[in-house]
Amino acid sequence: SGSRMWMVVTDSNEVVVNMHGSKYGAKLKDNRLMWDDGDIWIRQSQQALPLTLEDITVGSTVQVLDDVRRVLAACRQAGLGTYKDDRRRTFAGGPARALKKEPVDNTVKCLMPDGGFVWFAVGALTLPRAPAGILRLRTSDDYRDMSGDY
Repeated sequence: SGSRMWMVVTDSNEVVVNMHGSKYGAKLKDNRLMWDDGDIWIRQSQQALPLTLEDITVGSTVQVLDDVRRVLAACRQAGLGTYKDDRRRTFAGGPARALKKEPVDNTVKCLMPDGGFVWFAVGALTLPRAPAGILRLRTSDDYRDMSGDY
């Protein structure tokens, strides 16, 4: 599934790839690969993309934000009470399955890994972490600043 191509590290902060007959280059800046076509790839450990209710599909996997304070603040802002906060803390940073969306208050009912259910504000959720295989860039010691999962 998908195609494979070589990325060539040309400098301590630059890579080049030939894809479908076109050459693309990227420079590393602030832990991001800034591509010459405008794309920006962010290292996985730094991603927490904000979502809207429309971004979430019932049945899909979402990720609870790592930052417990942000999770709880988003839930308060959406009008969710403190009743399930212990479970929200427990599952911060982990995956959940979206079971129901409530457009009135922008919340999502989630199935948690232990089989229980918790409502989260959409602002407490993000896209699931991509598998490490999306792009794992490992380089020699000379170019180690480029290494990471993108």
